[in-house]
Amino acid sequence: MVAVIAALASGFALLLFVFIRKALINAVAHPESAKKIAQIKQSFGISSKTT
Repeated sequence: MVAVIAALASGFALLLFVFIRKALINAVAHPESAKKIAQIKQSFGISSKTT
C-alpha cells in the first residue's frame, strides 16, 4: 500500500513539475509576462541561462 501511494505521489509531483515548466516557457514568450518572470527569478536569486 505504501508503494502505491509513493508511486502516485511521485507521479503527481512529476506532472506538476511538467505543467509548471511548460507554463514558464510559455510565459517567457510574451514580453509582459517575461518581465514578471524575470522579477520573480531575481527575487528568488535564480540566475537565467545566457548562452
